[in-house]
Amino acid sequence: MKIGTHIVKVLIVGAGPTGLTLAACLEKFGISPDIVDFKNCPNNQSKALAINPVAQAQLGIIFGKNNVGKNSNIVTKLKVIFNTDKRLTTIDLKHLGWPCNSMLVQSQYDTEKDLIELAKNNSVNVRWGTRVVEVIEHDDAIQVVFEGPDNQTIKQQYDYVIGCEGKQSLVREAIGATMTPLPYSMYLALADFKLDIDLSEDSAYYFVYEDTFFVFVPLGKSIWRIVVKHNGDPKRGEYINLVTDPVMEKFGRNIFCGECLWFSQAPLYVSYANKLQSKRLFIAGDSAHLFSPISGTGMNTGIVDAVNLAWKIAFTIKGNACGNTLIQSYQEERIPAIKENAMATDRLTKLISRQEEHTDQFMPKMSNRAYIRNLFPLSVSGFGFSYPSNPVLFGKTDDPSIGRMDSKLTKLLMSSSEFIPDLSLYISVLHFLDQDLNKTALPCPKQTRLKGVRDVVVQWINNDEVADSSCMQVQQSPNIINIALLKKDWQELRQLGDLQVLRPDGIVVFRGPIEEHGEVVINLSEYLNLQ
Repeated sequence: MKIGTHIVKVLIVGAGPTGLTLAACLEKFGISPDIVDFKNCPNNQSKALAINPVAQAQLGIIFGKNNVGKNSNIVTKLKVIFNTDKRLTTIDLKHLGWPCNSMLVQSQYDTEKDLIELAKNNSVNVRWGTRVVEVIEHDDAIQVVFEGPDNQTIKQQYDYVIGCEGKQSLVREAIGATMTPLPYSMYLALADFKLDIDLSEDSAYYFVYEDTFFVFVPLGKSIWRIVVKHNGDPKRGEYINLVTDPVMEKFGRNIFCGECLWFSQAPLYVSYANKLQSKRLFIAGDSAHLFSPISGTGMNTGIVDAVNLAWKIAFTIKGNACGNTLIQSYQEERIPAIKENAMATDRLTKLISRQEEHTDQFMPKMSNRAYIRNLFPLSVSGFGFSYPSNPVLFGKTDDPSIGRMDSKLTKLLMSSSEFIPDLSLYISVLHFLDQDLNKTALPCPKQTRLKGVRDVVVQWINNDEVADSSCMQVQQSPNIINIALLKKDWQELRQLGDLQVLRPDGIVVFRGPIEEHGEVVINLSEYLNLQ
């Protein structure tokens, strides 16, 4: 993007799920990044499987529904079973009450292909076979040295560089970040097989034993990803029996059909960085945190990293925000969320590895019903996270809904994206006006009039006057968008506040009466450093 006589350049290092999400989001926001990867194509050895509900929701808000995971297997339940046949707990994601209430299960290779298609649809192309060999940060630019497919060395300057290149991150080294490990004396053997077993393909299964555990994840078409825990360090080479022998011993028969379709091993650990940025350098995804594949956390945390960072970089480059205040909040918000995910992964690991002091709350007892039915699915989905309160924007509030996503507003944004595809490019100030759209002229509320902020008037239509239950765009002008909802849906949303403010990533930052609009504008101006 050109600002004055200067072309602002952004480089993304690493074309995994995080880097591809970041590239597609930036392009959607009007910033054309370069993205490079030392590999020649997507990696079919990557271990991530499930796109969780929060990643689906944030991608859905920005790009519309069903852009990623189109051919995935849909998993709605996680079942914990002891000694092959004793059910301990079932986590049902349908109890969430969110528009996304399932895991989309497919290989990371397929997820990357979906994201590459999404990025190409937004005019982004990956430069494969290109390795970053040096990153030097100066006050006003970053010098990057590449080694291309023909071993030619190229030097280029960038305004921002984001490292999404994984465990051995050169960008992380340039930032000076260190990783905090939570190691375990265990490793995982993983394999894909067709199975002869009576298990439902809408459920993932955790089989817990005194001496080991298995995870069975359905990929669809009778193919399952089998994960087996072993003590010690991974073995060199492909030892399929590391998966088949323990499973056949515990099940008492051979449940495997045909040849192994895929095999890998992974150490069992959790690790996260102590910092995510310097002046113009950032890290996200596996460069910033490493989670074992047992929790389905790593890739999804990286996708949320990418969405959080993308809109803040875009707002800063486009002048919607001034200075570095907004962009610095990436680290302030994501480090606590990453640590929370690390602790959740640690708890799950200790649960299924039978560290007894951590298992009581997961047992199917009456005292645990509320936790198992509601709070545990919220944690597994990713929707349980919240960002620390910003004293400027959030104000003094005890409202637990501030700083996090909201199920009803997420549904509204995802539905609206079909009619108003650029709504997610702005901070949205929603005005809930108690007027029947068919019986009153379109109102003109007091406008926010800040660059990067759009006013959205939400009105209602009588339920018996329309057959369509979805929201619809009624009118769009440079500063105001008008949306109509069925009255019952409008009433549910309006109960939360006459005036509600949402960020591009769906995070709620204000709820209150319409009379506080002036104060909201002042706070937004300060938040974006526009004063």
